[in-house]
Amino acid sequence: MANYLRFHSNNDAVNAVALYSLIFTFCNSALVPFIMNWNFWGFIPSYYFLKLIPGRESKVSWDEIPTDFTRTWYGVMGTQIIFAQIIDIISPNLFIIMYIYIKKRCLLPRRVQNAVVMLDLHRILKPPPFDIAMKTSQFLNTIFVNLFFCTGMPMLLLLTVCTLGFSYWADKYLLLRYSCKPPMYD
Repeated sequence: MANYLRFHSNNDAVNAVALYSLIFTFCNSALVPFIMNWNFWGFIPSYYFLKLIPGRESKVSWDEIPTDFTRTWYGVMGTQIIFAQIIDIISPNLFIIMYIYIKKRCLLPRRVQNAVVMLDLHRILKPPPFDIAMKTSQFLNTIFVNLFFCTGMPMLLLLTVCTLGFSYWADKYLLLRYSCKPPMYD
């Protein structure tokens, strides 16, 4: 959405991308599970949506659907949120570092041998830019989601520290060893 807007500086564009990404990922990872399992005066959206799935009509009972912030809610939804945060520690950074390793060891030597002129070689060896907008939105989403649910699950605070620490070291490696020099921001 931010790509269709006109900005006066590169800093404004990065801020808009980070803000829009944060809003949409926070809605997807925190607000949708919260609203789907909320008891609206006897109407629980996840219960009625599960009844619409063919083959699930007889398998869904009212007692299986956790509502509000009870022990069963934390038992069902809390484990899903904690599992998503554990995946969030590893997946964004590990896959990028694995891709860089495979690219440098396997793909790059073949491409360099096929370069005909120096311009092709510069194009092949030029590192990609560091995407600061997406990293900022990932950090803020992790902090907001974990602070949103940490009152009932204090383990999320520990997962927040692990996520931010692992992301710090992975991004430091990416920025210093692999990415090109970032542009000047305001």
